[in-house]
Amino acid sequence: AEGRADLATSVLVLGELVQADPENLTFHRSLASALRRARRADAALRVLETAERLAPESAEVAHDKALVLHEVGKRVHAIESEKRAIVLDPGFVEAYAHLATLYAAEGVLDLARETVDTAIRLDSNHARAWTNRGNIARAMGQGAEAERSYARALELKPDLAEALNGSGVLAVEAGQLDRAADLFTRALKLDGALHEARLNLAVVEFQRGRLDQAILLADGTLKDSKDPALRTKARAFLLDVRRAR
Repeated sequence: AEGRADLATSVLVLGELVQADPENLTFHRSLASALRRARRADAALRVLETAERLAPESAEVAHDKALVLHEVGKRVHAIESEKRAIVLDPGFVEAYAHLATLYAAEGVLDLARETVDTAIRLDSNHARAWTNRGNIARAMGQGAEAERSYARALELKPDLAEALNGSGVLAVEAGQLDRAADLFTRALKLDGALHEARLNLAVVEFQRGRLDQAILLADGTLKDSKDPALRTKARAFLLDVRRAR
């Protein structure tokens, strides 16, 4: 995994490259990516806005911007940016897959399902699209379909943290707390910035009677996540745990 010092060096070097060649789109996108990994989403967004001015017809920049907007909780703006990416490149599988996630987060599940199915028609081996399909099926109450979709995602990419997280949620719903804890822990080892998995693990630890560990995990989510909805869930969970002590 990329260490904090390595990330800081990457941001510094890429920032210097952008200053030396301010018209270079690749440098801007790389800097924004490094800033995202360093959990500096607001700075990444500013860099991508500059990139968008440099290349207004770039579907990749529109998609990158949608990802960051989603991270900071600006889902409506993220949807517009992802839709623009698809207009610019109608075959952009990643854009469809992410747009489906955004629609699901807004509660528009039928449109989310239609959008993710488009992504899978474009590329049936796209693991993240299968993961998103599982998330959408789970939100629609279709547990068996969700399980099949996560299994397909993990068949294609066994180290996909989001699919492990989704499978963990299904395990919680089935009352399999130890299996769920293992899945969430594996997901976090692969992607420490997957804050949803951290909060999910906190819930499992609470259910297993490990209140101190649950508080530690939820506090971490509250500290690191930029997503307002997830932060609200973390605050509510912490209140419940502290009342139970």
